[in-house]
Amino acid sequence: MSTPLLSVCVPTYNRVDLLERNLRSVIAQPELADKLEIVVSDNSDNDASEQLVKELLARWPGTWTYIRNDPPLYMVENFNRSLKEGKGTFLMSLHDDDYLLPGSLEKALAYLEARQDRHVHLFGIDVVDSEERVLKRQTFRRRSYLEPKQALWKLISNSSFVRVPGLIMKRDAWEEFGFFRPAARNQCDLDLWLVAFAKYGVNCSPVDLAAYTVHTGSMTNLETFTAENVDNLLGLFRRIDPQLVGPERLAAGKALFFHKFIFAGIYRQLRWGHWKRAVKVAQLFDHEPIRALATPMRWRLPRLVLKSLLDLNQAFTPSLPSVLERTKHTHSGAVFKD
Repeated sequence: MSTPLLSVCVPTYNRVDLLERNLRSVIAQPELADKLEIVVSDNSDNDASEQLVKELLARWPGTWTYIRNDPPLYMVENFNRSLKEGKGTFLMSLHDDDYLLPGSLEKALAYLEARQDRHVHLFGIDVVDSEERVLKRQTFRRRSYLEPKQALWKLISNSSFVRVPGLIMKRDAWEEFGFFRPAARNQCDLDLWLVAFAKYGVNCSPVDLAAYTVHTGSMTNLETFTAENVDNLLGLFRRIDPQLVGPERLAAGKALFFHKFIFAGIYRQLRWGHWKRAVKVAQLFDHEPIRALATPMRWRLPRLVLKSLLDLNQAFTPSLPSVLERTKHTHSGAVFKD
């Protein structure tokens, strides 16, 4: 059989309803099946996902592979298992709670087919909630290439520049970098992008490809906004060669990254009505390595507003979401969203 152009690699764990949405979004255009491969790596503790995959893909004309991990793999190893089984020229990781946007696949495949000499491609995505309501759109107005220095700056100065389902790389590049590094834990994606961007830069596509779901049950919410994970992220920054972007620019990028990162966590908790969790995220600014960072100009007013609000008695906490919402519109970009 000929090599598929794209392998859509789906790690899953006990989320059969979301997995069904995910797979249906991929097989929605069967006429594209000869260019696609689907790989599902299943960490579930029951056979519901296995039954779904086999029933749903039995009549799909494309190539597909189902893997049951028994015993279950560690999260990052499950990601890698799905990717390593992919045989396509390009590989993408599409987690079970994410999905392709209607009509996007045909455009994305045409884009990739014309650029098989390029290694790293970043597509537009919609950030959605559990009800599929769009919270934010991250898109590119036109096709562009960011050389390594530019690409790294974008990555280190913007904590949400890349979402996993928006990034597609050639299989050769995935193999070259060893796929996701388990030691990087739930920041394994950023860890890999830093290496890939440093070597190949990134090609930005105007095609809007996928939806990235933010919900209360996601690993993003449960483990990301903690002091332990901040230390993990800081460790990734120490792996960057300062000469690639310059020591001063690296320090400036780090300050921008962590300010947006923490405010994104605060805003996310407030959207869900979790005041106590929002306060806990805000306390990351008191974490010693973060306190040592300079406050970028664009974040000075939000920091002052936040400090004032946190100094008030908790009885006044209902005012915090509205004040943050107003402050958000005084700065360029969606500064309180990740």
